[in-house]
Amino acid sequence: MRALFRKAVTSLLTLRLLDAKRAAHVAAYGLRKFLLRQKLPGTSVFALTFKCFCKCGCCASGIFSDYFKDAMLPLEDAKRLIRKVAAAGTPRIHLTGGDPLAHKDLAAIARLASELGLVTFVETSAVTMTEVTVLALKEAGVSSINISLDSSDPALHDAGRAVGGCFAHAAEMIRLCVKHGQPCMISTYATRESIYGGDIFKLIAFAREAGCSGIRILAPQPSGNWIGNEAVILKKEDADYLEARLPLFFPVYNRTPQIDCPLKDGYKVFVLPDGNFAPCEHLPFIFKDSKDLDLAGLPAKINSYDFFRGEYACIPRSPEYRKQHPEVTKRGEGPIFL
Repeated sequence: MRALFRKAVTSLLTLRLLDAKRAAHVAAYGLRKFLLRQKLPGTSVFALTFKCFCKCGCCASGIFSDYFKDAMLPLEDAKRLIRKVAAAGTPRIHLTGGDPLAHKDLAAIARLASELGLVTFVETSAVTMTEVTVLALKEAGVSSINISLDSSDPALHDAGRAVGGCFAHAAEMIRLCVKHGQPCMISTYATRESIYGGDIFKLIAFAREAGCSGIRILAPQPSGNWIGNEAVILKKEDADYLEARLPLFFPVYNRTPQIDCPLKDGYKVFVLPDGNFAPCEHLPFIFKDSKDLDLAGLPAKINSYDFFRGEYACIPRSPEYRKQHPEVTKRGEGPIFL
């Protein structure tokens, strides 16, 4: 009951990120999905580039970054695909990478997404962010800049990202976002060490005190630099322990619990720097020659492959799935084209 109440409060507080056009877009999505029972993409993730300014031990993008290196999604392709996901009814877009700040057309891409009524998030380490960047993204209508922080301890964060001073710089960028009225969130991941050692709760307190719009807590994935490392997968009791201690009246987007994987319903649209689609950022698969993929046919396409048959709670974190498909635990062989 407590968890349901907390999530309801977080959802209500999230409404602060919506203007009238976005609210209408989200409402239309809810009507079509929950009342009309249509299968619609609920979120889109655009990896504008896998170029990055950090070398994070926790990076989940290893196979894709090895393959795409510093390639950038061309602006016209980005615009065409954003129009496609907006027309499909998708209410939300995450501009990510790598680090999307490396893409010279980030502001233009974000502006189009915003104009089309998409709730628009920019996911960044903030290493190269400046006050000019903050103002440009605000002018583009970005709903929230999500800044990655791995620990409340500056030394641990800097060491984990192999960039000295990046915690202090990220904290300064949060301050500038708040100063200029640009919503921002901290994006982090929970480990057993940070949960039971208390660091995750210190980071939540930091986000609250800094004036962030919220904090998103992701589950560590055995992909990228952690590929094959099942020890990072949180157990139900770990996620339950975390959830029971989250604040009631500060938005915490807790993504650690295992859920019934929505991949087969085509819930997530993942766009790569060459304009092709992939089923999930934590699995090594790419849909070959998929630039013109009809998003209405995404569930059927996903379900046509043996890789995605069976019932799993989060495919990348499923021990049963990983046992049946050991190819997803190997990094050196590159992506698997479907």
